[in-house]
Amino acid sequence: MAGTTQPDEIVGERFVRLAPVARQLDVAPSTIVSAILRGQLRGLKVGKHWRVSEQSIREMLERGSG
Repeated sequence: MAGTTQPDEIVGERFVRLAPVARQLDVAPSTIVSAILRGQLRGLKVGKHWRVSEQSIREMLERGSG
């Protein structure tokens, strides 16, 4: 479904679209992709679109890095 903000669950982990997360964190989506590519966040690419793990975002925020 295009434009949905519902998370996708893959192997028991919830993955969400970048745009809503980027808005909540007040960063560009490319910043999140960079963090995924550096291994700071868990994410995956589905077709042309990236998804990021909700748990990895929580962990990053708890560590205070970002």
